[in-house]
Amino acid sequence: MKKVSIIVPVYNIECYVTKCIDSLIKQTYKNIEIILVDDGSTDKSVNICDEYSNKYEQVIVIHQENQGLSAARNCAIKKSTGEYIMFVDGDDWIDEKTLEILVWLMEEDNADITAIVKSGHHFESGEVIIGNSHKMLLHMLYTSCFEVWGKLFKRELFDDIEFPVGKIHEDLYTLPKLVAKADKSVVYHKGLYNYRCRDDSIMANAARDYYYELIKCCIDGIKSSGSIFKEKEEKEELEKWYLYHILWYYYNVICIADEDYCKKASRNIGLFYREVKSEYRKNTKISYKDKRLFTKLSRL
Repeated sequence: MKKVSIIVPVYNIECYVTKCIDSLIKQTYKNIEIILVDDGSTDKSVNICDEYSNKYEQVIVIHQENQGLSAARNCAIKKSTGEYIMFVDGDDWIDEKTLEILVWLMEEDNADITAIVKSGHHFESGEVIIGNSHKMLLHMLYTSCFEVWGKLFKRELFDDIEFPVGKIHEDLYTLPKLVAKADKSVVYHKGLYNYRCRDDSIMANAARDYYYELIKCCIDGIKSSGSIFKEKEEKEELEKWYLYHILWYYYNVICIADEDYCKKASRNIGLFYREVKSEYRKNTKISYKDKRLFTKLSRL
């Protein structure tokens, strides 16, 4: 039975972290270590983590000054000893058989990455999808499964890949690299991961110009798509996803915000347009109608 290192970044979530840790301790798969990374919390999260570490041998706590989610994860990966690595956000929780299922899928299919989806996910069909890196990256992106939480990774995938410190959208920067490196990935469309959507988190995203950072992340993704996909058709599918992700976020999040923020977001689309217009103009997967729409938005 191979060991699983479960990495949980913790920052000022005293109201939620107990439920998260309890769900990990109750896992039916028992060969685990739970690494709690206190990222400079100023509330009772610190004490809660220490209490669990004192009570349970498999719980390890790392205290560090506030450096952000990426630094917390990178630190925990270096400290971990498991053959497999899983990430769980400290305000979320997982069903008790989650690890047992993910490990079974990993070993049954000789995979490098296995994944489940969040509870209530609109792609929660119970279907199991298996494929190579190219197929599965596009599948994960197009089924909104692009976070690193809810996934089990072989440890060696992180030998030369780290989370980008100082950036938000850490998962969108990192997951494509991990999936591209994997020979085989499996997605089980079963909602075993319970994701907590917090109002304060949403407000924080708006305050720190979340959309501008998303634009930069998508520019980076398009610029590096050639290093992930060699085939023109696959490369264009990846570019198309980044473009449509920006449009989806604009219409479903930005347009319901205030008018000033909407105008600011439109200027960010202009930045994206200038940086990657040659790529998306040549892209045969993007419809002419959508190209015109994007050009129009970039000029607002």
